[in-house]
Amino acid sequence: MRKRHNYYQSLIRIKKIKKKIALFFKLKEFVLKIKNFKKNEQNRISKYLSSCKLFDKEEEQKDEGERVRCLVEEYEKSSSEWQEKNKKYGQTIKKLQTKREELTRDLQACNEKLTATESRLHEYQVQLADIRPSLQQCLSQWHTQSPSSSSYTEEGRSDEQEGGGNGNNDSQHILPTVVKHTKAILDAFATCMHMLTNMQRLNDALKHNCKEVLQQKQDLEEELFRITTQCYHYTYIYIYICVYIYMYNMNGIRKQIDKEAFEQWSNEKKELEQQRTKDQSIVERQKQTIEKIGQLQQSTVACRSIWKDLQTDFAAANVQFQQQITDLTSLFPYYYYLLIYSLFIYFCLFVCLFFLHSQHQTQVAQLEEANNEYKPKLASFQTSEEEIKSELAKIKTELEEKTKENESLRRNIDEMESQKGDMKQQLESQMQETLQSQLQQLQHQIALLQRQNDQVICLFVCLF
Repeated sequence: MRKRHNYYQSLIRIKKIKKKIALFFKLKEFVLKIKNFKKNEQNRISKYLSSCKLFDKEEEQKDEGERVRCLVEEYEKSSSEWQEKNKKYGQTIKKLQTKREELTRDLQACNEKLTATESRLHEYQVQLADIRPSLQQCLSQWHTQSPSSSSYTEEGRSDEQEGGGNGNNDSQHILPTVVKHTKAILDAFATCMHMLTNMQRLNDALKHNCKEVLQQKQDLEEELFRITTQCYHYTYIYIYICVYIYMYNMNGIRKQIDKEAFEQWSNEKKELEQQRTKDQSIVERQKQTIEKIGQLQQSTVACRSIWKDLQTDFAAANVQFQQQITDLTSLFPYYYYLLIYSLFIYFCLFVCLFFLHSQHQTQVAQLEEANNEYKPKLASFQTSEEEIKSELAKIKTELEEKTKENESLRRNIDEMESQKGDMKQQLESQMQETLQSQLQQLQHQIALLQRQNDQVICLFVCLF
C-alpha cells in the first residue's frame, strides 16, 4: 500500500511539473512579444534618426527654430514613453527572475526526490536478490516432495498411519501454508517489478524534462542578457541625441553671434571712416591756430589713458574667462567618480567638453585678433598726430613771419576757439560712445560664455 501511495504521489508531482512547464512556455511567448516590441522601437528610432539627417540637410531654410522645437517635443514625448516601457521591462524581468528561481527550486526538489526513489529502488532490488535463493529452495523442495507423495502404496500408507501418523498430518498442514506464502511472495515480486518498471519510466521522463527545463533556463538567461544589452544601447542612443540637439542649438547661436559681430564691425568701420574725413577737415581748419597744439596733446594723452583702461579691462575679462575654464576643468574629478560605471558616456561627455574648450579658445583668439586690429588704428592715429605736429611747426614759422598781417585773423581765432570747444566735446562724446559700445560687446560675449558654461553644467545635472 505504501508503494502504491508513493506511486500516486509521484504522478501528482509529475502533473505539477507539467503545469510549471506550461507556465514556462507562456513566459517564453511573453518574451517573444517583448522582442517584437523592441524591434518596433528600433524601427521608430531609426526613422527618428533619418528625420534628423533630413533636418540637417534643410538647415538653411527659414523655419529651422520651429522644426527644432517640434522635434524636441516629439523626442521628449518618445523619451517619456520609452522610460515607462523601460519600467515595464524591469518589472517583467524581475517577474521572470522570480519564476526562474521558483523553477530552479522545483528542479532541485525533483532531483532530491529522484535520488530518494533511486535509493529505495536499490533497496528493493537488494531485498529481492536476498529473497530469490530462499524462494528457489522452497520451490525445489516442494517439487521433490510432490512425486514421492503420489508413489506411496496403500500398505505404506497403512504402515505410516500405524507407525508415524503424526508426521503425515504435519506435512499436510505445512504444504498449503507454503503454497500461500509462495503465492504472496510471487505477487509481491510481480508488483515490485511493475513498480520498478514504472519508476524507471518516470525517472527517464523526469530526466528528459529536467534537460528541457535547463535548456529553457539557458535560453531565458540569454534573452535577459540581450534585453540588458539593448537597454544599454537605448541609453547610449538617448545620450547621443541629446548631445546632437545641444550641438545643433550651439551652432545656431554661434551663427547669430557671428552675424551680429560682423554687422557691428562694419558699422564701426563706417563710423571710423566718417571720423577720419571729419578729422581731415578739422586739420585743414586748424592750420591757422597755434594754441590748439596743447589741447590736442591733452586729448591724445586722454585717449592713451582710455586705451590703457580698455587693455586692463580686456585683460581682466580674459583672466575671468580663464578662471571659468579652470573651474570647469576642476569639476572633472567630481564627475569622474560618478561616471565610473559608464565609460562610454564619460567618453562622449569628455569629447563634448573638449569641443567646447576648443570653441572657447577660438573665441579668445577672435578677441585677441580684434585687439590686434585696434592696434594698427592707434598707430595710424599716432602717425597722423606726428604729421599734424610737423604741419603745425611749419605753421608756426609762417605765423611768426605774418604776425603783422594776422590782426584781422584774431576774430577768426576767437570763433575757432569757440568751435574748438564744441569739437572737443564732440570728440570726447564720440570716443566715450565707441568705448562704451566695445565694453558692452565684451560684456555681452562674457555673458554668452557664462550661459554656455551654465548650459553645460545643466546638461551634466540632467544626465545624472
